[in-house]
Amino acid sequence: MSCRIGILGAGGWGTALAVLLHGNGHQVALWEFRKDAAEKLRALRENVDFLPGVAVPPEIEIDYRIQNIVESAKLF
Repeated sequence: MSCRIGILGAGGWGTALAVLLHGNGHQVALWEFRKDAAEKLRALRENVDFLPGVAVPPEIEIDYRIQNIVESAKLF
């Protein structure tokens, strides 16, 4: 059963959780509060500051606008 899940916080734990949940078949949206960090994460598809070496799949949505994450997710 797939679910749309929002992760609030794109540090090491949040990024790892997003990748794990995506790998288990869920739709995942990841919130990073700093616009520049969200754009960097979205462009590189890797959290080089907090979880280097772990690829963030392109299907994981990354946004700095919390309302976009909250409005579309079923679980947090």
